[in-house]
Amino acid sequence: KKEGEKYLNEAIKLAARQIKEELGNLAVKIADTLMNLDSSLAEKYYRKALELKKTLDVSDIETFNRLGICLRQQKKPHLAIEEYKKALKLDPYNERIMY
Repeated sequence: KKEGEKYLNEAIKLAARQIKEELGNLAVKIADTLMNLDSSLAEKYYRKALELKKTLDVSDIETFNRLGICLRQQKKPHLAIEEYKKALKLDPYNERIMY
């Protein structure tokens, strides 16, 4: 019984992680759609996508890059730089972020 409960709890944790990942992916898709229509709203969805992840990793570099572009479009280069710095902590030699 205890072993079954252990597996059930692990399955629930895995499902929760997968749901958050899917929600994050959906938030990025929404932000991408909004980018040229309303960059301030797109910014919120990019931030939400990053917020949904418990632990950020190199797979999030593209989201940081898109967020930086979004912020530059809004004439907020200082905020874009802060986001690029966060991305560089994940991948210090990433050519796209360095550019």
